[in-house]
Amino acid sequence: EARWLREQGYSATSFQAIGYKEMGLYLDGEETLEQACERIRQESRRYAKRQLTWFRRQNEAVWLYLDEEDVTARACALVREFLQQ
Repeated sequence: EARWLREQGYSATSFQAIGYKEMGLYLDGEETLEQACERIRQESRRYAKRQLTWFRRQNEAVWLYLDEEDVTARACALVREFLQQ
C-alpha cells in the first residue's frame, strides 16, 4: 500500500502517519523490512501510551469495560443522558 501511494504521488506529509513513515524508510533502502516492522510496533506502543495519558486527564470521561455486565445498556443510557443535556 505504501509503495502504491508513493507511486501515485502522495506527498511526504501523508507519509507521517505511523506505518507509512516506517515503510517509506524501507522503500528508500534506509532500513530492512524487519527494522521497519519493529519501528512500527514501537511507535504504535508510544502512540497508545500518549492516548492513555490524554484520556486519563479527561475528568468527565466515563470508562466502560467490555467484560462488565450489561455494558451495552449502560452505554446506551449514557448516550441518552448526554443527548438530553
